[in-house]
Amino acid sequence: LFDIKEGIPDTSFILDLGLGTLTWELYADKDGLITLHVVIMNTGQSDRSAIIKYDKSYKVKWQWTAENPNGLQLPYGCELKDGRIIMAMHTPGYSNTGSVWCINPDSTISWKFEFPEKSGMISRKFFRLKQLKNGDIVGVGHYGNRKLNLEKEISRVPFIFRISKEGQFLWEKAFYNVPPVIDYSIGVFLDVEEIENGDLLCVGSIRNYLVNDPVTNGERVDDDILIIRTDADGCVDDRCDTVTRIDTLASTAYSPPGTQDVLLYPNPSDGTMYIGGHESVISLEVYDLQGRRIHRLKDPGSRVDLTFLAGMYVVRLYFKNGRVSHQKIVINH
Repeated sequence: LFDIKEGIPDTSFILDLGLGTLTWELYADKDGLITLHVVIMNTGQSDRSAIIKYDKSYKVKWQWTAENPNGLQLPYGCELKDGRIIMAMHTPGYSNTGSVWCINPDSTISWKFEFPEKSGMISRKFFRLKQLKNGDIVGVGHYGNRKLNLEKEISRVPFIFRISKEGQFLWEKAFYNVPPVIDYSIGVFLDVEEIENGDLLCVGSIRNYLVNDPVTNGERVDDDILIIRTDADGCVDDRCDTVTRIDTLASTAYSPPGTQDVLLYPNPSDGTMYIGGHESVISLEVYDLQGRRIHRLKDPGSRVDLTFLAGMYVVRLYFKNGRVSHQKIVINH
């Protein structure tokens, strides 16, 4: 650990709490006290999570070590407004399912939160925990559920949950897409911010699939940045399902209901392409991978001539109802 002042390391020290010590969170409170969330590894024992709080002179003020092993959940967390610390732990008996523990300033346990539905077929892992303006706690990560009967297997998808500052469950939401070719959906949320009106903005990634990638000249998994805005209850539409398919939602990134079947084909092509359901399309724009618009066509009709292009592009289709959809295309001559 380094204390850097004016760009120069001023103080440094090494944590040696066992066979190995891994730091996952570091933050300072308003009084300048430093808190570390660490994983302690010892020979012949399971890894354990710990909290260490230092004063301004880097002397240990107190230390708390969990009695139960880590499992698969790393100790992400933060300090609450009242000085208590929340930390992600694994749920005993379910090593792939996270829980939240709240530790008092005197290093005693305030409360423990576990999800009401626990199963060996359900997994939850957290990558960020934060306190909201009203004191509630929100967490994000990924969620898996092999019990669901959906279009794709929900093996590890973006996930957000909310609990009260006393550890009472409020809600959880997960989001998935239906990428072609692969029979499962994968993604994750890595951070969340509360907007002024109470909405929540989540950021992470979601996995799609390129049937024809010009770089590899074949199929390739394609991870895309995912940003989702929910209301204070985690809802993105009127249904507010616990698990929501997001490639049917209206946005600038996904085709809205009623336009999923509108697409350019064949893809890849030699540049001569056709628009399925062209009657609802009022204009078409083509962008290169740097985001520059290179072609625009009003009332394109059923047949589109893009033979003057070569490579990968993003086509933006505008519909009569005001909605917009995107499609990646590949043109090979």
